[in-house]
Amino acid sequence: MNAIRLVGREHSGIRQEVVSGIACQTTYIDGGYPMNLDKCSTLEPDWQPLIETLAAMITLAPEYVVLQAYTSFDEDCGPCVQTLIEDDGAMTLEAVSNNFLSPPIGLDSINTLKELGWEEPSELGLPNFGIFLEAADVRPGDIASFLVLTLRDAYLVSLTDKFECAPLELFVEVVKGEFGTSPGMDFTPFDIDEWRRTGN
Repeated sequence: MNAIRLVGREHSGIRQEVVSGIACQTTYIDGGYPMNLDKCSTLEPDWQPLIETLAAMITLAPEYVVLQAYTSFDEDCGPCVQTLIEDDGAMTLEAVSNNFLSPPIGLDSINTLKELGWEEPSELGLPNFGIFLEAADVRPGDIASFLVLTLRDAYLVSLTDKFECAPLELFVEVVKGEFGTSPGMDFTPFDIDEWRRTGN
């Protein structure tokens, strides 16, 4: 079994505030769910601890959750996905676009994002690919699986890559099992006080 290496880290400020004045509508294809969950069943069992950690964080987070991956082809600023809770309980999901990636993702990856249900940045007025969920459609387990699937299929993230989660304090509490059963995630331990002093 592969152990996912996850390092907690504070949100890097990609998007912490609700974008005001943007009219978002949930787009349903044939009356279905905005996210294409069909391929979530293809996620290997070794992804489960990451999915469970992410689902717990989405359930408990008061504002946002960010999952950042560092891959062999993009070690400085790899792909990330994030959630942002709106005031009414609705949720905006984002997957990083070529506005922030170097090297950029190719057309195949962009097509995969569209097939999964992601709207292109220009369609939602966001800098990233996005999906808007009404409050009644916010299901943390499905969202976590979908975000991990997005990283695996669209950004070619693998189980051997490194991951970071934000907010840091919530991540540490979830992994340590302070809200219930620990999801069994292996992560690189660190001194949180030292991290706060140095910012690394």
